[in-house]
Amino acid sequence: MTSVKELENQLKVSKVSIYTMLKKPVYKPHVYKGAKDVTYVDDIGVELLKAHYFKEQGETLKDIADETIDQNKASGNEASKDMDDLKNTDIISLLQEQLDKKDEQINSLLSIVLNQQKLQATQLLTGSKTIVNGDNPMEKPPKEGFFRKLFSKIHSSDSL
Repeated sequence: MTSVKELENQLKVSKVSIYTMLKKPVYKPHVYKGAKDVTYVDDIGVELLKAHYFKEQGETLKDIADETIDQNKASGNEASKDMDDLKNTDIISLLQEQLDKKDEQINSLLSIVLNQQKLQATQLLTGSKTIVNGDNPMEKPPKEGFFRKLFSKIHSSDSL
């Protein structure tokens, strides 16, 4: 069990940031209140937090897992299979949560693109002109050239 104060020193992040992370459903089963209202995190929760914060710093989960395995072998404490399975399921659930968020973002962007395409198709079919990509429907028609004006005046005076 590690206290939040110890985690603050290990991870080099603020207590506020750690407490914010511990409110997420993935971390809640790993948080315990001790004497004098001190918050403790079990070993699995610590590993999840390390995975989160080291990922932000560019390390991968594989690097962190390899480091943890090396530490366990060096200390002679072989982790039990149940503990390893629990770590793996927690990491998988964390990654699944992140994947779900990315899927939501992709779906929202896709709906925006589809709506834009529908709007453009509708405009093409109806012939309506609105401001799209900088087109201004209120632009003045191009000016007529000198000879066109001259000949249109002559042509109109002949009809009189």
